[in-house]
Amino acid sequence: MFSVDSDRRFMDDVKKTLLEKANIHLPDAFLKKYLHAVNERKATMEQVSEEYSRYSDHLKWQLIENKVLKENKIVVSAEEALEHVKNMVRDQFAKYGQSDAEDDQIKSAAEKVLANEEESKKVYDKLYTNKMMNFFKETFTLTNKEVSQEEFFKHE
Repeated sequence: MFSVDSDRRFMDDVKKTLLEKANIHLPDAFLKKYLHAVNERKATMEQVSEEYSRYSDHLKWQLIENKVLKENKIVVSAEEALEHVKNMVRDQFAKYGQSDAEDDQIKSAAEKVLANEEESKKVYDKLYTNKMMNFFKETFTLTNKEVSQEEFFKHE
């Protein structure tokens, strides 16, 4: 019942652990000035400083993620993305009682989704995240632990 929450929690723990172990140092002063400049000075330096830790953690995670993807040759093909979206379209059609939709109709709808740059990015991001999670689950030594619902959500 909580497998999606468990996977999200797993990835949060992986990110936290890898960020700590990687000990990546960024040019913080430069990046703060850069962020202030690219925001066309809409945000004060104080606001940039307040938000900076989230930005820097995100940037560090991107560096780690890109390294893991590259070193382990983890890729998402256009065919995988199309199949994923076709399954999503089939599910949507089925929800509206159209479980007998033609393959051409499903493929056409999926291609329209992937033609939208924003939606396509979401699909690829989700597939990469899934592949990364599977890679970590296969690579790390994991100990499954059964906990109560209260204990699980207490750490959120």
